[in-house]
Amino acid sequence: MGANLKIFDNKSSVVFWPDVSLKIGMGHLMESIALAKCLIENGREVIFFILHYEPAISILKDRGISYETFDEEVKLINKLGKFRKQFSFLVTHHWINRFEAIASLRQSGFKIILFDQLGNKKVSCDILVNSSIVPEWRMYNFRKPLPIQAFGPNYAILRDEIVLAGKARIMREPNRIMVSLGGGDPTGATLRVYKALEPILDDIKLDLILGPSFPHAEKLMKLVGCNKHSNITILQSVKDMGRRLKKSSILISSGGNTLYEAAHLGCPVIVLWEYPHEKIQGKAFERAGIAKCIGNGKRTPFTRIRDEVIRLIEDKDMKMIMSFCGEKFVDGKGSERLVQLISSN
Repeated sequence: MGANLKIFDNKSSVVFWPDVSLKIGMGHLMESIALAKCLIENGREVIFFILHYEPAISILKDRGISYETFDEEVKLINKLGKFRKQFSFLVTHHWINRFEAIASLRQSGFKIILFDQLGNKKVSCDILVNSSIVPEWRMYNFRKPLPIQAFGPNYAILRDEIVLAGKARIMREPNRIMVSLGGGDPTGATLRVYKALEPILDDIKLDLILGPSFPHAEKLMKLVGCNKHSNITILQSVKDMGRRLKKSSILISSGGNTLYEAAHLGCPVIVLWEYPHEKIQGKAFERAGIAKCIGNGKRTPFTRIRDEVIRLIEDKDMKMIMSFCGEKFVDGKGSERLVQLISSN
């Protein structure tokens, strides 16, 4: 689906270019949509340029957001270059650094808002957004002039459903455990967590949240189907993650950006990381008193997973401290702060 670019006014319009794919998932897209919605509420026009990926297209359609898709990245970049006068800002939110392409677009006249989280790279932008809790990830090789630096959890961009859930009165259920291990979970850690918690299913309620790219759904359904336990819920591509997080007493997460969402909603987290950077982030959240980082999701013994869940269920004081630390740490106003920066530049 294309878009009529002639309707966009350079004084107020913003184009978004987030990474979306089966491998990367849609975290970059969801954060971009949260910021886009805030911009729309403040009178801005927005459009998304993305590589063709059906789950991402469905989300943009559902939210009524203008978009254009491309089958090759070079075509996307060329189209941006041709229509640079139609937009005041280009928002880039990528997993892989595309320094040369972004620097070229900036040189052509774009103002660039660049989202990053891992740092330690060369960047060219006007506003650099890095909400990371890890100080070492906020170091850069800047090209002058230096960008405005929007750093730290105050600039964490949270989805609408998370922010709205934070304002709602929802009762937390003391023994409800949520398992959400990312959009893909290619190693099948969700299956391992289920097996680890199987012996205590009589004492807990278990919500298994699967991402849109989860490749082991059939195997998981077969495992759960053999158990036939009424305390298990399996959901894929949920649209009420905020409400479910706020109801949960513990989240088991892989250590990605869901940590910021759980923190905002006061939900204690057990981290079973998949990638090394998730381990680093999980440990940082543990030092902040928000999470327990216990090991790799593919290798941590079942007994360790089960014991940590039981320990946290029983330790009400620890859960209360973790909840308080999280709510204080991520206040959910990142989009508003960033819109103010954009408006003043």
